[in-house]
Amino acid sequence: MSTSHVSVREAFRGASCLVAIALTLGCGAPEDGGACPTVSAVSAVSAEARAVLGLASRYPADTMMASRAEEIRRSQRARRAAAWEVVARVLAPVRVETSTPVADATVPRFRTWYDRDDVVRVFQRAFEQLGPRAAAAGGPFRRRRPRRGLRVEHPLRPHLDFWPASRWSAYVDSHDRPTARGRPGIRGSR
Repeated sequence: MSTSHVSVREAFRGASCLVAIALTLGCGAPEDGGACPTVSAVSAVSAEARAVLGLASRYPADTMMASRAEEIRRSQRARRAAAWEVVARVLAPVRVETSTPVADATVPRFRTWYDRDDVVRVFQRAFEQLGPRAAAAGGPFRRRRPRRGLRVEHPLRPHLDFWPASRWSAYVDSHDRPTARGRPGIRGSR
């Protein structure tokens, strides 16, 4: 018996794959039926946007979910309900810290959470405060403690002292619409 023998099933499977590939490659671009294009963008929150947003909004965890674990494990309906509750908490509107021309401006909660750029800014600031000798020695970061009655500035609040007041005012005033597209951290993303 020859080893090059191909069964009917294998031949049919191969032909089916070729037909599927040919159909896929032969399809032209679909006509625009009024559908919106799907676009995704990932953007970090800039230092100035972080100043408008303020500190991250804490996620309000469902402390009772553990007591419903068995029900959630057994019931698809309970799993879906629990998942939608999580989505609602993540997307809940949170007021921005700095007042903007939009009264009661909000962003989805997750947009206030810290990202890589926030952590890098904090690290750079802490590293600069070490001083050259401690930095060269790989010394530990010092934790700043407030003096009695004084509030220490939170390390995740950006320091924009180098911005003139007119520039800061222009930046904040640029958020004059609830859907200010292209404004990271306010609505939409860049």
